Amino acid sequence: MTDRLGEAAVREIIEARQAGMKLKDVAKRYGISESSVKRIIASGGAPRSKYSQADETLY
Repeated sequence: MTDRLGEAAVREIIEARQAGMKLKDVAKRYGISESSVKRIIASGGAPRSKYSQADETLY
């Protein structure tokens, strides 16, 4: 995905999600699917949400 979007866009996507932008809004802005946004976040090392999936506590 980095090849298609470029490194700058990937960083922007990660930063947007960290800033609290909704997944669907990020996807729409960059013309990609929500699953692509999730993959970018996962590969970029950013947390998927502010809640841990295991125990639902804040980070």
